[in-house]
Amino acid sequence: MILITGATGFLGSALCSNLLEENIDFIPVVRHESSEIDNRFVIKDINKNTNWNLSQLHVDVVVHTAARVHVMNDLSGDPQSDFDKINLYGTLKLAQDCIKNKVKRFIFISTIKVNGETSEENPFDEKDEPSPVDPYGKSKHKAEIELKKLCETSEMELVIIRPPLVYGPNVKGNFSLLIKAVRWRMPFPFLNITNHRSLVSVYNLVDLIRCCISHPSPLNDTFLVADDEDVSIVYLVNEIGRALGKRVFLFPFPKSLLEQIFILFKRKDQLDRLIGDLSVNIDFTKQTLNWEPKYSMADSLKKMFSTNQ
Repeated sequence: MILITGATGFLGSALCSNLLEENIDFIPVVRHESSEIDNRFVIKDINKNTNWNLSQLHVDVVVHTAARVHVMNDLSGDPQSDFDKINLYGTLKLAQDCIKNKVKRFIFISTIKVNGETSEENPFDEKDEPSPVDPYGKSKHKAEIELKKLCETSEMELVIIRPPLVYGPNVKGNFSLLIKAVRWRMPFPFLNITNHRSLVSVYNLVDLIRCCISHPSPLNDTFLVADDEDVSIVYLVNEIGRALGKRVFLFPFPKSLLEQIFILFKRKDQLDRLIGDLSVNIDFTKQTLNWEPKYSMADSLKKMFSTNQ
């Protein structure tokens, strides 16, 4: 049996939908009794004291997608503590309960932010020294470290997946803003930007997770994931426009001046995520798992907008 945490979240809901389509049995973990998901298992709060009651569920594989995710303009008085509560201590409590109940494989959805914010000269890979910057990335990095310690002395396999920005139906953040801007026919000052960025569609990420769930070989590794093509901001907005059937308006604008404007409005981090470089090398993932991304960006965007974006 497969247990999916965060079953109503962006990634968790996509994974659950995929499993339903394939008639694969799973148990979705939700936060509210009122959830309409069938066969649901309610956990109201994830922290160091959560009682998962796994002994009654007979679980073989856990896919842990639930997390406090990165948010722009976090108003928390102590964001690191808030991220650690769920992403570190809540994760460790779940893993400890999994070990006690002889779960065979624990799949932890981490983030490429563990590697860092920008990939300068070379693409990130699984061998890089971690260099998280923000509280979200740091909480996931600490969770990875502690999970490895736990699993070293147990028979439970640990699979860590680090995705970059994930896009799909109901995506939020910068990707959602780009979609709205294309729909509103807003001009983009990016024509002279030549960055390289790895993204991953939720469809490719779900497919990788499915591969990790059913892979017959023992797995105790960290896998980076991305679509099979790096994109520039110019390519990205053009592909969004093509998928939406909208003409995209791009014009050149000095990058240094653009940065100054975003700094003035305290949005420099947001700009960096649009025009900065963040490339991911997924060769190890492909070779180890015998896996390839199924969907191109064009295919993913077409599928995404045909759903309900």
